[in-house]
Amino acid sequence: MAERKKGDTLHVIQHLDGKHLLAARPCSDGAVEIGVCRKIESAADLIPGAELAKHQPDGTWRVEGTIPGGGQVATAAYRQGWDNIFGGRTQVGQS
Repeated sequence: MAERKKGDTLHVIQHLDGKHLLAARPCSDGAVEIGVCRKIESAADLIPGAELAKHQPDGTWRVEGTIPGGGQVATAAYRQGWDNIFGGRTQVGQS
């Protein structure tokens, strides 16, 4: 399988509905990957690891990058500080 990279071109094969496209991605090794693309309407549509593509004037789509992995909500230092200020968690139902 060829390496995916920014700048790759996606060619629309078929519009499936108002939000989804069936697209082909030519690979450097001569293979062609087929996949479903969907329109992003809000930040909730962003999936870590998914690739973003931008529509080009010639009708193709160009891969612009990859959505980074999910962010860490709280670090160990943050949690320790929280526990120091507000107290640790209590065990419920445990004796």
